[in-house]
Amino acid sequence: MKKNLLLAGLFLAVAAFAGESSKSVVIVATAPSASSPLLRLDTVGACVETLPVPAVSTKSSEIYLKKISGTSKNDYVRVWEAKAHLMWSVRYRLMYVFASGNNLEKQVPVFQAEQANRIYEETFAADPAEGSFYAGSSPRTYYFDSEEKAVASAKKRAEARIAELSPLLCKDLTK
Repeated sequence: MKKNLLLAGLFLAVAAFAGESSKSVVIVATAPSASSPLLRLDTVGACVETLPVPAVSTKSSEIYLKKISGTSKNDYVRVWEAKAHLMWSVRYRLMYVFASGNNLEKQVPVFQAEQANRIYEETFAADPAEGSFYAGSSPRTYYFDSEEKAVASAKKRAEARIAELSPLLCKDLTK
């Protein structure tokens, strides 16, 4: 009851002030009812179900480059790009708490444990700075001259991510 009187007084004060100024802000607030339900979701644990295996795709193109590797040579050159795609599943253990508002004395909160899975994806491109030649003088742009070098660069970056995920591997898949 006190909340409603306070909110009504605040609303009247704002409304009276709004009539005096053209740059006013009206605030409307409502108090939650005593019977409104409360739902809380907590993540109890998370783990990676299986470590991903990188799937690598490559692409080559022929482009015209100037000042190849610091020389005065200008020519069409075949360059390679590679991307490593990772996909893995994370299992979450969740805890739901459901209570019926402010009447906790009358009803006991309900606890429920659930499991949920979520798929994550990440793509890693080969790092051109690891390329075997460059073009231009300032700034230099690096390129891969072979498919194997581009694939190795993309895999190296993907394997670093897999190493980060390995401590999060699920210990027991039955729980």
